[in-house]
This record gives sequence, C-alpha cells and structure tokens, in this order.
Amino acid sequence: MTLIAFNMLVYSYTAESEALDQLVQELCVELKLSRPKKHKLALKAVLVNLIFNRTPIGLYRAKQVQPSRKNPDYIGQKALRAVLDALARENYIKQTVGSRVDKKCTIISGTKFLTTRFKENNLKDIQAGGSLVLDTRFDPVVLKNKAGDEISYKDTAYTNEVRDFLQEYEQLLQEYQIDYNLYGIPGTEKNGIENDTDIPQIALIRRTYNWGSFQMGGRISGPWSNLTKQQRNTLCFYKDGVTSRTVEIDMPCSSVNLLYRLQTGYAYDGDAYQVRVNGIQIPRMFSKRYMNIALNSSPRGLAGAFRDSLPKGTKDAIRMPCTVSELKEALLQMHSPIRNYLFKPEIGMLIQWSESELVYLVLKKLLALKIPALSVYDSFIVREQDAELVQEVLNTTAKDTELYLSNFKS
Repeated sequence: MTLIAFNMLVYSYTAESEALDQLVQELCVELKLSRPKKHKLALKAVLVNLIFNRTPIGLYRAKQVQPSRKNPDYIGQKALRAVLDALARENYIKQTVGSRVDKKCTIISGTKFLTTRFKENNLKDIQAGGSLVLDTRFDPVVLKNKAGDEISYKDTAYTNEVRDFLQEYEQLLQEYQIDYNLYGIPGTEKNGIENDTDIPQIALIRRTYNWGSFQMGGRISGPWSNLTKQQRNTLCFYKDGVTSRTVEIDMPCSSVNLLYRLQTGYAYDGDAYQVRVNGIQIPRMFSKRYMNIALNSSPRGLAGAFRDSLPKGTKDAIRMPCTVSELKEALLQMHSPIRNYLFKPEIGMLIQWSESELVYLVLKKLLALKIPALSVYDSFIVREQDAELVQEVLNTTAKDTELYLSNFKS
C-alpha cells in the first residue's frame, strides 16, 4: 500500500494579492460557479492552500461545523464541494474522494494546468521567489470540548494575555532556523554540524485547552512537538552563521510530584517511576507509561489502554516482567498518599493545566531574557550555553507551587 503525505486544508489561509483575486474571479466565471460570493471564498482558500503547500491537501467533504476562529470566512461545505468538483471537472485538480464509511479524507492536488495558471499570474510563494505572503490568520489559543473538537469562545483578559505571549514567543523563535539531523543522514553543513531537516517556520505554535475550560489542559505545542526523543537529541538552533547544539531540561516526574506537593507539601523523595514487582526491577518506561495513563483515564479499560500504548512489532521490544495488575498494585502501594487522585480524568486535566501553566511561566521569563526554548510537555530544549540559566529559572519558578496548584483548591 502506498502512503501519501499530505497536509490538511486550512480554512483560514489567505493572501493579499490583486493577481490572485483576479484569477479567482476568472475561474468563477470559467467554472460557472453559481454562487459567486460564497464560491469565491472557498475557491481562494483552496488555491492558497495549493500554492503554499508542497504536498497534496487533505480535507473532509461531509457536512461539519468549523469554529469561526478556524474558518473566519465561514466557508460552507456545500460551497467547498461545488468548487472542488468544478476544478476537478476542468482538470485543474486531481481529486480522490474519501469515504465516510472507511473514515478516509478526500485528497486533492494541483495539475499542470493549474500550475500554468499560477505561473501566468506570477502567483508564487515568496519563499520560492514569488511575491505572495501567506496570512495564516492563525489563532494560537485553542479550546476543545470533551470530544476533542475545537469550539468557539469569547476572549478574556487571560486569553488575550496568552495570545500576546505566544505571538511574541513565535517571533523570537523565527529569528532562528531550527534543524534536526535525522538518523545521521548528511545534509547541509553549518558550522561543522550536518543538518538535513528544517522545522517549519509557519506560525503553528499554539496552546490547547480541553473540556471547554481554560483551566483544563493548556499544553503549548509547535512543529517540534511530535519529534521522537532521538530526533530531539539532534536539534540545533542556527543564527547569523553560528549553529548552537541543544540539551533538554525537564521537570523530573512532574505529574506525580505535583500531586505529592498538593497532598503532602513536598515532592516525592526519589524516582517516582522506579518500582519493583516480586523482587524484579520493572523497566521505567512501563511504570511511567502506566502512571501517565492512570492520571488521564478511568479504571474501566485502563489495562487495555496501557497495552495498546506499548510499542509493537519490533524484535527489540522490551517485555514487561509482570502482569498489568501486578504493576498496578505495586504502583498504588508505592504511591499510596496520592492514590485517590488516580483514575480520575478530570484530575489528569487539572494536572496537565498545572504543568502547562508552570511551563508557560518559565517560557515568559525566558522570553524576557531573549533565550530561545522549545517546550515539549514538561521539558525545555535550549542551547547548551543557556542550560544553566534555564535550570535556575525552572527551579525558581517551580518553588511557587501555590499558583499552579490553585485550581485544586478553588
């Protein structure tokens, strides 16, 4: 089976260009689109996505509601389908229609005929030598409901403050080229370090809250968030001809320690994930994974969720030397002071908010110092020369536990 790399259609993408608006007008007439006002908006969004993406575009044709912050032009699915079918009919795009039954999205890509029209109108990404500048109209503050769907919300002083910070934070990071050397494949040499992959520089840093509340979740993520540990170990910052290697600084056992501070006033004494069962030391990856799931799941189905989370299909996979039940009992006995907080997803969301708020406070201090940092859950990837200062900032901020534990006491 051939896997196709694609990016999902972004409804908010646009670009200010008389030439682009002229092409949209011409195509509306040529394609005989009957609702010019609605069809122009959908057509422009599709064209801008095709211009600025080097891969095909994925989308869902079925009826769905997009929050206004993701869809500021209120592009309807009916208008979008009409535009796609008209473009495909005139051979401007290749369209592979998805299936709701198989849960496959529709994939579109531009043809040589569309590329010709772009060239005739000098419509090219500025990074590719053209004059078009992408306006993402991207809102970095995201609120989701319990089903995981993005929803609309009214701004408050808090959301405006977070948004202002995220935009300033992104501006600082955009002063650097951020690369990683995947699997040691030779790439472009910069100051003696080989790099083969760039982290995208488009505005994609966001803070996502969950369960319809700005006091649930709240993790800050960016294009680097899904990198593996191996890939993160090769990240570097490049600026003004100098490449800076990085180190990752984390908050040890942060979720468990937050609960201990809440319950006892102190962090756990030692490694919260080092546990023995029947006299055998359990590999840390299993106990850490189980505790993370226990903080975000109800007891029902937790064992299955734990098993499903383990890596499969590799000959080097580590086997757990005990049953899931035995691991559960050992961890509950080890962490008896906080066991009443486990297996309650609402507590997990509050803990996630507490961690994310602490990360937010640390990043605010680093931004004021003009120190670039990439946050990954409860850790920070920073330049080697900044590591000592970042650790000091983290330690100082973490001491003020009352602020980020206030949710539990309200």
